[in-house]
Amino acid sequence: MLLIPIIVIALSAGMLVFMILNQTNNRHHNENTQLKSASGDLAQKKSAFEQLEQELFSSIREKYDNKYITDIKDGMISVGMPSAFLLMAWGKPEERNSLKVYNGAGEKWIYRQEDPRGKKNNTEVTILNNKVDSWKDI
Repeated sequence: MLLIPIIVIALSAGMLVFMILNQTNNRHHNENTQLKSASGDLAQKKSAFEQLEQELFSSIREKYDNKYITDIKDGMISVGMPSAFLLMAWGKPEERNSLKVYNGAGEKWIYRQEDPRGKKNNTEVTILNNKVDSWKDI
């Protein structure tokens, strides 16, 4: 008589363990499926980005020098570089201030950067007539 409740408890515990393990396996399967889907989406978007980048650089190459393409890819700027290329190389500045000059329109763009050791550096880029005129650390 005492054996029947023990068998029922053992079977119930076994079923409970089986259900928990099966649920964990299903969760891992779902996570793997989502990961594969996200990986495929990322590869597709990367391919589209690379194609757009190729078209953009081809257009730049036709109108300007190859140097600007290298500068943009390397995050470098140079005197005479169009301000649109500065945006591509360094991104959007933290500040943009108008500048009055005798020979056209100008702006000072401030970039705030942090080096790998955590030291903060600010760079001020002077834009005259939509081209990089100069820059300095401030």
